[in-house]
Amino acid sequence: MIGNADLFSPRYSPYAVNAAGQITGTTFQGLAAKGFLRSPDGLFTDLGVLTGNDSTEADTLNDTATVAGVSYGGVAGTRAFIWSPPAGPITLIPMPGGTTISRSSAKSINKTGVVVGSFAGTDQINNAFIYANGTSTNLNELLPQNTGWTLTEAVAVNAAGQIAGNGLANGRLAAFLLTPRNSGKPTPVSPRFVVSSLRADSSGNLEFDLAADPGTSVVIESSIDLTIWSPHSTNQITTPTTTLRLRAQGGTTFFRAKAIP
Repeated sequence: MIGNADLFSPRYSPYAVNAAGQITGTTFQGLAAKGFLRSPDGLFTDLGVLTGNDSTEADTLNDTATVAGVSYGGVAGTRAFIWSPPAGPITLIPMPGGTTISRSSAKSINKTGVVVGSFAGTDQINNAFIYANGTSTNLNELLPQNTGWTLTEAVAVNAAGQIAGNGLANGRLAAFLLTPRNSGKPTPVSPRFVVSSLRADSSGNLEFDLAADPGTSVVIESSIDLTIWSPHSTNQITTPTTTLRLRAQGGTTFFRAKAIP
C-alpha cells in the first residue's frame, strides 16, 4: 500500500474497521487462528478463544470496540462470541432457549451492542438470530404468521436496529430487510405481502392467495402493455391469508398487486 498506511503481515487478515480506526480480524499462528483488535497506535490485542476451541475469527466491531465473531476448532464446534473492551473476556453468545445448537456465528454488531447472525440446531436448519441485552431470539419467532418467510441468516444490523439478511420466501432464495416497530421487535417491511397459489376457474376468472399483515391495504392494478397501469380494485386485508378474485377481461391483461403506504 502507498501513502499513510500500515503494512500488515500476511499472517494478519483484517475484516472490519470502526470510526476510530480500530481494526479487527484474524492472525494465523501455525495451525490455529486468533481474533485480534488493533488500536490506531499499532497495539494488537489477542481476543482469546472460547473454552473447547482453539481458533477465533473476529468478523465485526462497533465504535466502542466491542467485537463479535466465531470461535471454532477443537471439541466444541463453531460458536458465536462477543468481546468487550478493554480486556474482554471473550464470551459465548447464548442461542435461543431450548435449542440444542450445532453451530452459530455472529455477523454484525451495531453501536448499542446488538448482534445478529445465524445458528443451526441438530436438524442442521439455519435460522437468523438477534442478540440484545444478554438474550438471543430466533428472528423467525418475531414474524407474523403465514408470511411465507424463513429467515436463515442475518448479516447486518445498523444503528436504527434495521436488519438485513438472507432467507427463503415461499421456498425461494430471497433477501430480507427487517425494521423495528415501536415495540422494538423487528417485522418484515419488504416485501409487504406474498402472492401465491394463482389459479383460474372454469370461466377464466383469476383467483390467488395473498399473505399479509391484517390491516394492510392492497391495490390491484391492470395493464394491457405493462406500461400504463390502471387501478382494478382496492382490498383491505383482514386475515393473515386472503383469497382475492379477478374477473376475466377480453384480450391479454396483466395484473400486479401493490401495498398502499
